[in-house]
Amino acid sequence: MFYLRAFLLIIFGDIPAISMLMKMKGVNGLSPCWTCSIKVIPIPGDTNQTHYVPLSTNLTGLGQSHEELMRQTKEVDQAPTKTAADSLAKKYGIKGIPILSFLDSIALPQSFPPDFMHIAWENVIRSLVARWTGEFKALDQGVECYELGRDWKTIGAIGASSGPTIPSTYRPQIPDVSQKGSYISADMWTFWTKFLAPVLMRKAFKKPEYFEHFIDLVELFNICLQFEISQAEVEKLRTGFKKWVQGYERLGFPPAYIHLMVTSLSYRIYYQDNPKQLPTCTLPIHTLLHIADYIEGWGPVWCYWSFPMERFCGFIKHGVTSMRHPYTSMD
Repeated sequence: MFYLRAFLLIIFGDIPAISMLMKMKGVNGLSPCWTCSIKVIPIPGDTNQTHYVPLSTNLTGLGQSHEELMRQTKEVDQAPTKTAADSLAKKYGIKGIPILSFLDSIALPQSFPPDFMHIAWENVIRSLVARWTGEFKALDQGVECYELGRDWKTIGAIGASSGPTIPSTYRPQIPDVSQKGSYISADMWTFWTKFLAPVLMRKAFKKPEYFEHFIDLVELFNICLQFEISQAEVEKLRTGFKKWVQGYERLGFPPAYIHLMVTSLSYRIYYQDNPKQLPTCTLPIHTLLHIADYIEGWGPVWCYWSFPMERFCGFIKHGVTSMRHPYTSMD
């Protein structure tokens, strides 16, 4: 049954797919995380009633067990009216009994680790780039100054020009990441983050703490990508992601205290304790806090990420040459 669960996670690896498979409300619920029961908060005065995940790193007592989730699902299913069921589903974050829960080998939420490919490369890195380029949900920099401006075009151009000097077996061809409309896959973002960005962005930011904060994330991602991970490294990930998330949200200190950044991450770079900056508090940022727990339970992230299925889907797509008989082409 381990292989069945691994196969399911390869197919249903991203957050919306896992939410659908588990019958979770996902980002639309008051408890959007399927691993813990953390509650979302709305932007004060926002008429759209959009909710965001507070970046609390103290998750003591918030862990969800299979028994508790199943109790909640039964309460939703046995609600006397649809309105009552919808209210409970929004409160608990789960809409009913998932069909896979009838398998003895499936436990909620432990059998559904987050897919690292989508969390890291399709969400966290893309979101950071959007913040650096001033294109993240129409938000400004607040009290900080991390936007790169024209330097981003230079970074993109130099990164794209590095292709001829790097063996093609090491990576896909990296396009100019600064160009709108450029197709950038998760595989491309992986290589760019690990090998190009630490060099190209070393002196790009106006404050060194922004770069240090990014490099801390790269180092944590590098541990996650290892073929084998020791228990000591799991603990390093657990404390490292907690500190990184704290650095993501904390407010900046005066320049005299910049040296504290390396040891205590004493900056709230993006959230800044400002309710207007709440859209920066996304579910993927919160999910980083659970990565170490799932590695401890499931093994390194390569055991259950979506890269194999995504690449196979790309292979199948190129095989569809007939619009009238697509399934015949796939066969």
